Amino acid sequence: EEEFFRKALKRVSRNLSRRLRAMGVVRRGFGKEDLWSKVYRLRGVAVVASAPLFLVFMIIALMPRGAPEAHAHFESLASSGGSSAYRYAVVIDAGSTGSRVHCYRFTEGGGALDLVDDTFEQLKPGLSSFAEDPAAGAQSLSPLLDTAVRCVDLSQQTVTPVEVRATAGLRLLPGEQADGLLAAVREHLASYPFTFTADSVSIMDGADEGAFQWVTINYLLGKLGKSLEESVAAVDLGGGSVQVAYAIADTPAGSAPAGYVRSLAGYNVYVHSYLGYGLMAGRFASLKRAAGGDGGTASTCFTEGFSGEFAYGGEAGAAFAGAAHTDGAGACTAVTEGVLELDKACAVEAECGFNGEWGGGGGVGASHYYVSSYFFDRAAATGALDDPDAASNPSSVRRFAEAAEKACSTPAADMATAFPLVQEQDAPFLCIDLSYCHSLLEKGFKLGPEQDFTLVKRIQYKGEEVEAAWPLGAAISSLS
Repeated sequence: EEEFFRKALKRVSRNLSRRLRAMGVVRRGFGKEDLWSKVYRLRGVAVVASAPLFLVFMIIALMPRGAPEAHAHFESLASSGGSSAYRYAVVIDAGSTGSRVHCYRFTEGGGALDLVDDTFEQLKPGLSSFAEDPAAGAQSLSPLLDTAVRCVDLSQQTVTPVEVRATAGLRLLPGEQADGLLAAVREHLASYPFTFTADSVSIMDGADEGAFQWVTINYLLGKLGKSLEESVAAVDLGGGSVQVAYAIADTPAGSAPAGYVRSLAGYNVYVHSYLGYGLMAGRFASLKRAAGGDGGTASTCFTEGFSGEFAYGGEAGAAFAGAAHTDGAGACTAVTEGVLELDKACAVEAECGFNGEWGGGGGVGASHYYVSSYFFDRAAATGALDDPDAASNPSSVRRFAEAAEKACSTPAADMATAFPLVQEQDAPFLCIDLSYCHSLLEKGFKLGPEQDFTLVKRIQYKGEEVEAAWPLGAAISSLS
């Protein structure tokens, strides 16, 4: 009978998995669970699986009295909906091409949150596609919110925070259209049991992204709640902006210029987003600067055999044409350093970052950097890290300098052989991209030529590789 019961449960488990996959819902667990924990974790889809579950209950009821412990345990799990040992946070990332929901489940002990799993679902199109029909845009999030309802214990739904953070797509809409969409989403959220405020639905700026990513990285590394010296800095290079964040001591935080320091997870965190200094924006600015800004063609950052045009941000495309030269990355690095406007004064003399912004003053919280996004991608494609398939890699400023030198000395005809992992559309810009990354690290963020840092895409947590992205940081912050 016990073997028969075990096989019946296995069939139910397979059936539940098939139905979940058909619904497009993914739940990633962190750490091992026993069988009963898995059954409890999946109770939210009991309606979907009601027929096979009913069969199992009948099997249990008809079994001999030789297994009363299994019956009692299963019964207690199935009937425990009145209380929960878990805390939840729901975050919807409303991007330009689609929206996704993360339903994070945590346990809490000694005031510390321990991530159990992340239920994830995504859909298209993005919220910004509904600029002319805000109500339809809000309704488009219903499948994601319904997933969150199934994810969260009934007893916890009214105390579970939900937030909707729009990114690039809504930033590009006229103000009244963006505001209309956000208002419609707030109204729609009111029909769900979760808790939220007006500020829970917003267009997230780059500084928010940088702050939440700092929380994510330090949380996954087990650094939160520890000393300032044990925390790490985070740099995220996007297409249009680059964000930097690290913890600073109370004294510099108290005298910091307005707008640069936030209180996050018990730390004072310096955070700034350099809008217009992401990789694509920096490439475009460098290209125009190399061409003298007079409509000519740039050759300083392009080797022989490359020519074309690059457009960005709705501006007219800048033409480029490569030429043979022997100075490696030197001339191009001078161009990319010029784009950073390193000589601009800032609010705290001798502590400037670039473009006239305060750099935070450094300190022990900036002793080790975790660097992500385009930094990782360019390094993986050009050999500036050891294992392109690994979730994270040690690297250094010197390795970016060496990769830039190689790219700026390689003619177009030899590029595919020298850099086989580089995509064809990126090959003409490899010299300028790597020179720009090198300039940002060494001159913009003041990392020494031999200073090591970690290039990161994912971080090991409880034996699983977890994406080092901002939604987890937003969830943790909402529960702090």
